[in-house]
Amino acid sequence: MHLVPKHISLPTTRESLDEFRQRTQRFSERRLKLFRQFFLFPNATASPLFILGVQRSGTNSLFDMLDESLSVLTYNEHNPVAFDNYRIRDAAARQQLINRAHCEWVAFKPICDVQHAAELLDSHAGGKAIWIFRHYTDVANSAINKWGRGQYHHIERLAMVDNCTHWFCENVDPDTRALINHFFLAGISDHEAGILKWYVRNQWFFTLKLFERRDHVLLIQYEDLVRDSASIGQKVFDFLNVRFDPRYVDHFHEYSIRKSDFPAIKPEIQELCDDLLQKLIREAHKA
Repeated sequence: MHLVPKHISLPTTRESLDEFRQRTQRFSERRLKLFRQFFLFPNATASPLFILGVQRSGTNSLFDMLDESLSVLTYNEHNPVAFDNYRIRDAAARQQLINRAHCEWVAFKPICDVQHAAELLDSHAGGKAIWIFRHYTDVANSAINKWGRGQYHHIERLAMVDNCTHWFCENVDPDTRALINHFFLAGISDHEAGILKWYVRNQWFFTLKLFERRDHVLLIQYEDLVRDSASIGQKVFDFLNVRFDPRYVDHFHEYSIRKSDFPAIKPEIQELCDDLLQKLIREAHKA
């Protein structure tokens, strides 16, 4: 008799017992959810849903909200069934997961692939996407706390590496690359690098003209989601045409908004990010 499910490895030296318990609990909860979906929606035809945005923008919180619903099955970016080293697997692999699901939506979180958002939508009939954005200072603070100088290295790579093949550099247009190169050569701080990463990644929403796909792409602001959880949660589930329960948003709290100070940054960089932020806000609030 197996004491540990075969899909769950024993705790590693880096993992505490509490973390191991949480991991096994998540595994058990997912198995139970799959069991319930199988009996509630035996003949359901699922469609793909892509959760997009910049790392540390609230994509996990949005994903957790969606995962509360039996109408949605989620595949996070660290799930090897749907992702390989945080890159989403090809259309055939995705479609296989969609075909075997017993629910209405199969949600993927391809944060490292937002530059391919249009292709992801075009590769599946009936697919939709939700793009979530957050104030650039909170995103940069959170990213630096989690990854240290990783944001700086992203900007350095884009500015300095010819023929860069890293996901951050993929398909970036020459004008954006030249702009980042200009700031980088003038010297930037880690925090300035963090918000420039925010700028580069959120620009894709407009570069790919996702705003023209309003029937298939929903843009929401993280601050709206945590301040008015029930209303925005209802908006998200209406977009998916599935039932919303206010309990799905119990985990949202406003303390995550502007909770840390942000150092002074170059006015030129701040203006650049402010302009994009206001553009995103206007687009998100369109009727």
